[in-house]
Amino acid sequence: MSDATPGSPSAASSSPATGAPASGELERTNIDRSWLTKMMVFLVVLVGFGLWACYDLAFDLPQRGKDYASYRERIFLDRAIGSGQANRTTIADPAARLKELQGRRAELEKAEAEFAGLTGKAGEAKYDAELRRLAAALLENAELEWLLALSSARALKAENTTITAPVERQAELTKKWEQTDPPRPLPAYDIPLHWFYAVVGLGIAGYMVLLILRVKSKVYTWDPAAQRLTLPGGRSLTPADITEYDKRKWHKFYVTLVTRDGGPPVTLDLYRYAKLEGWVLAMEKTSGGEG
Repeated sequence: MSDATPGSPSAASSSPATGAPASGELERTNIDRSWLTKMMVFLVVLVGFGLWACYDLAFDLPQRGKDYASYRERIFLDRAIGSGQANRTTIADPAARLKELQGRRAELEKAEAEFAGLTGKAGEAKYDAELRRLAAALLENAELEWLLALSSARALKAENTTITAPVERQAELTKKWEQTDPPRPLPAYDIPLHWFYAVVGLGIAGYMVLLILRVKSKVYTWDPAAQRLTLPGGRSLTPADITEYDKRKWHKFYVTLVTRDGGPPVTLDLYRYAKLEGWVLAMEKTSGGEG
């Protein structure tokens, strides 16, 4: 911002040749177009971001979570039925069972790695008992991963872990996932994170709408003949009323006017209000300042 840039508010309406109002006609501020444009761009981006998060929360994440839980259920059923334990596929209290298995997670993951190293030795008597122990741990690990997937999808309920016909259910899921690529896991933090995105995006957008309305509601008027600036609250100032033009924040588009009557200093936002800068510079010039 310069003191008198061509095309700026201070260069406009300074003479009849530039279209200034006739003597005695009051001018009024309006929202600066460049500031409003910037706010609208931010507003569109924030609303879009918030709505994208809401869409994911309403449609994409729930479906992805259900699909991944279904995929993990199929693995659990494969292991249960393959080991002859189809009768233990129903979990009456999935929350309690998940808590129990999470306490043994390191043990179950270690068993998974050990089993992979012993599979080639199946049939040897000295390894068979160990393989059976590890196979039981593998089943519990598959159960844990299924319950974790249900928990991430906010679907950890007994109605989703009650399997009355495990063989038929396994066949149904096998057919489904043989024709479909496995879904990406849904991390436990994904849904809370999207809630955060939605609240932040739409919350800041709402604040910006209120800010624009508040700026629009404040109007400064200017009498060019008397060089009288009237503030939104009704207080008016002329060059004779001002003892100092504090421009320490001029680079941030603010100026503070110190008045002769000892009243509270007046800080003006020159960026949000078109024309205001030019009026201040005109008053300063009349007061004998830089102009």
